[in-house]
Amino acid sequence: MSAVVVHEVRTVPGLADLIAKRQAAGLDWFDEVWGGVLHMSPSPHSDHQGLVADLVVALGFHAMDRDLGRFFVQLNVRTPGSGERDYRIPDLVFLTNEQLGTSIVDGWVEGPAALVVEVRSPREIPVQKLPFYARRGVGEVLVVDRDTRMPELFRRAGDGYAPVRADSDSYLAIDCLGVRIRRVMRGEKPGFELLDARTGERLPDVR
Repeated sequence: MSAVVVHEVRTVPGLADLIAKRQAAGLDWFDEVWGGVLHMSPSPHSDHQGLVADLVVALGFHAMDRDLGRFFVQLNVRTPGSGERDYRIPDLVFLTNEQLGTSIVDGWVEGPAALVVEVRSPREIPVQKLPFYARRGVGEVLVVDRDTRMPELFRRAGDGYAPVRADSDSYLAIDCLGVRIRRVMRGEKPGFELLDARTGERLPDVR
């Protein structure tokens, strides 16, 4: 999936009409605006959507079972007071029970979030969003590659993030969920293994 970046709509002939048509047809669902700069993205590839679905099932049921909070799929995260001029759309957002009551304003995430998940498709660079997520008070950012299933985890450190190192068993620890995640091969295809960090119980497989 590759986004089209538009710095100034008025300088591109016919683009304003195209944007209006995309909005009318509901094709702008995945568009983002980075400080007034429009990033137009197509609907994600089926492999991208399948991975997101598996993650939300595994992590979402774990969060509900432990009464930790709630996951949202592609919920807008924006700068307060920016309207629709500065927002990002992560694949998943996790809010703790406390954050559920304070971080959502008019259907947008404006306050801190415990975790966002970004699935990296070819030609995407999700880590470019890290400064924005840091400003919004996101505690942890999980980036997973669509094709290789390789996970990267970033945790707040000062004004930014530090990469989290895997343990001796190659697991990354997602603190806000109490979950350990690592890449595994199932036959010729990569996937994820997820464990409850407290009990060692295996969560549903992520293909």
